[in-house]
Amino acid sequence: MQDKIKRIQDLLAAARAGTRPHGMEYYTDAPELIDALRRFEIAFYVINQEHTGIMEPRSIHNAIHACDRVNAVSIVKLNEWNPTRARDALDFGAGGVMVPFIETGAQLREVLAALRFAPQGNRGYCYVNRAQAGGAGITGAEVLEFWKFANEHALVIPLIESKTAVDNLDELIEAGASCPIFAIGPLDLALSMGVVDATMTDPAAAFPATPLLHKLGVLGKIVDKLHRAGKLTMQPYVGPDPSKTYEQLAKLNDELGNDLPYSGMLDCLAVGVQDALNVNPYFKKR
Repeated sequence: MQDKIKRIQDLLAAARAGTRPHGMEYYTDAPELIDALRRFEIAFYVINQEHTGIMEPRSIHNAIHACDRVNAVSIVKLNEWNPTRARDALDFGAGGVMVPFIETGAQLREVLAALRFAPQGNRGYCYVNRAQAGGAGITGAEVLEFWKFANEHALVIPLIESKTAVDNLDELIEAGASCPIFAIGPLDLALSMGVVDATMTDPAAAFPATPLLHKLGVLGKIVDKLHRAGKLTMQPYVGPDPSKTYEQLAKLNDELGNDLPYSGMLDCLAVGVQDALNVNPYFKKR
């Protein structure tokens, strides 16, 4: 448990220091890919249940276990707010959960209560969980340590992705006093705000809603308010994007105030394969 606490504390400290620790969005049921990326020292993985096939408990369990093997923080992005699934993700050993479409302070307080043990909340406990090695030989001190981790260290990350959430951002910040990170979902936010233009359909653009919302000043206002409240922001990384240089992408992430950027795993692998083929003389001849 102490290793998990240290990973989370190191991640938050690095983000607050402005080093922008990079994460990866995991959305395919292949935990061996997490192992394969070990040497790149990915700081965290967002295990995404939204719009993916990663729904079975065993798939979530295996992905979290792979993150532990490579010393990365595991964050399960739920496909909807479901207190049982959220609790199970933490019982499996996740470092935190990301909860989609949080729009009001009341919703966020409900989420936090369900994921904290008494007296802070009403989460149920059983020592037979993967985070505590299935309860084998568990001691009272280890139980207390697990409760302390849940109440003081486990990340609960609200996802801001609607106009209603933006309108209620002040009350969300107040309700989420114990949440060090707020995530932003640019695509759903753009749809909710009715913000669509030609860049949204540009096949060469990666995460097209992000630069669009940035250009309109929407992201800047959200990020400024979160930063003034001492919150870190987690946003999808606007890349890899063949239409921009790496320097341009880095500059854009700086402008976005993206403290914890994360890339799509398959997007990165596809670009890596493309680069490998482009520099390989064998493939150039064919």
